[in-house]
Amino acid sequence: VEEKMVTAGVSTKGGGEGGTERDAYFIEAARFLIEKDKASIGMLQRAFKVGFNRAARIMEQLADAGVVGEEEGTKPRKILMSLEQFEQYIEEAI
Repeated sequence: VEEKMVTAGVSTKGGGEGGTERDAYFIEAARFLIEKDKASIGMLQRAFKVGFNRAARIMEQLADAGVVGEEEGTKPRKILMSLEQFEQYIEEAI
């Protein structure tokens, strides 16, 4: 089974060559996890029907953006942004 990586036009602030492409599910995944108030790779796998590697990449992108906290062993990650803060982040990043 081949998994295609689809990237969206969401990039980090500054854009241009230094911008980092985000997964197509980045925004949807962030909203989903903020709503659930906890984050795990397994939750992303089940909700978006993606494999472990892609879910892990999305989670790392969310951690880099400050949406979720760092890994704490087997515990779900903490959510660090409210939905309003995330929407503001997206507006500034695009």
